[in-house]
Amino acid sequence: MAALPAGAAGHGIAHSKGRTELARALVVVALAGSLGVALLATALPAT
Repeated sequence: MAALPAGAAGHGIAHSKGRTELARALVVVALAGSLGVALLATALPAT
């Protein structure tokens, strides 16, 4: 879970330095991770 903010921060750094391919890869990883966390959260049993 802590990797998601790190990926988003890495995206911002890469984008600011003009490394667009790396920035795109990092944002895809961050978005996929967010989707995974959301899917895991919906799979938890209601209490």
